[in-house]
Amino acid sequence: MIPLLYLLSYPAKSSKDKQLGPEEQHRVRSLRAPFVVIRSGNGYIFAVMNSKDALILQNARFYEAFENSSLETMEDLWSRSPSVRCIHPGWSVIEGRESILESWSRIFQGDVRMKVSLRNVKAEIHGRIGIIVLMEEISYQSGKISNTGTVMATNIFEYDGSEWKMIHHHGSPTVVVEQQEGENFRYN
Repeated sequence: MIPLLYLLSYPAKSSKDKQLGPEEQHRVRSLRAPFVVIRSGNGYIFAVMNSKDALILQNARFYEAFENSSLETMEDLWSRSPSVRCIHPGWSVIEGRESILESWSRIFQGDVRMKVSLRNVKAEIHGRIGIIVLMEEISYQSGKISNTGTVMATNIFEYDGSEWKMIHHHGSPTVVVEQQEGENFRYN
């Protein structure tokens, strides 16, 4: 469970209203604290969190978008900064928001369905930069073919004054090395 610092709520202007009006946006942004917006019945609930919890939540949203092939959520998560970078396992570096979103669109177009479990999640915050290092356990299926793999990932976010935006994702496949108990293994 994510500990919340406090909650705010605002009524929606209509039942079809999916976004806050300018006045509500200004009030929420003036909090200068990370928050999540939850659409609830007749309005919105804002869960305002400490920075590390908000960072971890944004990272979880990234993997939820990945599993659900949601380009819309990816568009929301990635920063609009021109210096964003992404390295998918086995790919060259992709530079720029549009190119990164195009890469996710290509990944999502196939009939491959993926499930991602996260292990060893480590999060740190250095000023306006949040860094998450973790292991992705990926199961995927395409037709009758299924497989699994492990990826070591680094996700870097920048706090834009109201929420964490992804500025870098790097995934590298891991090499599984069998070793006997008690032996040390090192790369030469």
